[in-house]
Amino acid sequence: MYKKITMVWPAQAVITESLFRHFSMMAETAGYLTEHSPVIKELNFQVQIADCAVVSHTAMNMARLVHESDIIAIAINMNNVREAIDTAAFFKSVNRKRIIIAYGEAIACGVEFFARQEVFDWVIYGGQFELGIEAGICLVERKDWCSLNKSINRNAFIIDGKVIKIRREMLLPENLWGMPQLDLLPITDYLRIGNGELHITACKGCPFNCEFCNEVYVSTGKLRYRNTQQIVEYLTEIAASYGATSAYLDSSTFTYNKEWVIKLCSELISSGKPILPWKTCTRLDCIDEELITLMGKAGCTRISVGVESISPDIQKRIKKKTDLEKLKFFSFVCHKNGITPRALLIIGLQGQESCEIEEARTIFSNMGIQTRFRVLQDFSFMHEKKEIVISDFEKLNRWLIHSPFEDMDINDIRKYEYPQSRNTQSFS
Repeated sequence: MYKKITMVWPAQAVITESLFRHFSMMAETAGYLTEHSPVIKELNFQVQIADCAVVSHTAMNMARLVHESDIIAIAINMNNVREAIDTAAFFKSVNRKRIIIAYGEAIACGVEFFARQEVFDWVIYGGQFELGIEAGICLVERKDWCSLNKSINRNAFIIDGKVIKIRREMLLPENLWGMPQLDLLPITDYLRIGNGELHITACKGCPFNCEFCNEVYVSTGKLRYRNTQQIVEYLTEIAASYGATSAYLDSSTFTYNKEWVIKLCSELISSGKPILPWKTCTRLDCIDEELITLMGKAGCTRISVGVESISPDIQKRIKKKTDLEKLKFFSFVCHKNGITPRALLIIGLQGQESCEIEEARTIFSNMGIQTRFRVLQDFSFMHEKKEIVISDFEKLNRWLIHSPFEDMDINDIRKYEYPQSRNTQSFS
């Protein structure tokens, strides 16, 4: 008889980011577990996904989910911390004996904070999600992880209380990266929310050290790329089988490895099949005219670059240097090749004034560059050493999704304080 592990994304009032995190933290992790994991096979586990941020669940449905699961793994990023704790509390109220594992990028930013939460039985910290969940399953089942997964060495992890710390050097080989398990996802809803766009991780890690970014906490610094043929096949499949009209190739710095980009683009062009339009993200100092031209021929329709702020002082403080003159040329080359250039900017950086945000939008509009603002992710309530002033999440999230730019007042920015207690009746 099969046992079952359920991977849960907590309910959120507003999806504040694109769906690529749902793919990388759940769908691709599930892909590894179902396709490659010797632990899952040996211990006879089935994997299922419950994306409560996308599909509404009644309290009865969630209670049923708890009872039919042996282990529940809750994916936590910086935008759903409160909801994750509420969800875990609800699960425990249904069945206190059910094992709940907390994992995700937010854990690395405040492991002690999560370890203090009584609703989590195990907290996975560091390493990659796939390997961390394997380790968690083995601990729950009282099995030796290293004996089940021969690629894992004896020093792969340490246990501190209920914290499972995976060593940063434990990396999942590129050939074992899971493909998104689309059959486990509410794809119709994903396509609706994402306007026909589906996602896949193109690369993992980041070699840079930007002050504002949580990659500082979760990345090994080593940039690793997915097999190009996998990406080509995936783009073909989601268009033919699921009706996707575009794809997002998730990467912190897509063009850092120029040879890999050339290989991927060449394979897309020579595949002989219709090329699905795709988008990605990179840094301005890691891209040139040759790559942009080739990416355009290979179906790329949008390239986002992180600018974060137009203030030289703020740029210096956050260890980011962006030459606005180079942005002009970047925009020109993109438009020449049928690609939409986009600048990513942050709301909530220390020293930021309201006039800067409006000024940035005007500057980039005149350059023919789209702008996307995002709220600075809050580390402060978990990590006291990080002095960050951030915005009221709920107000700014509503603004980012629904409201005109003029409704935003940067003076509303304040330090976010995590509530000591919250109503756990999250489901209706």
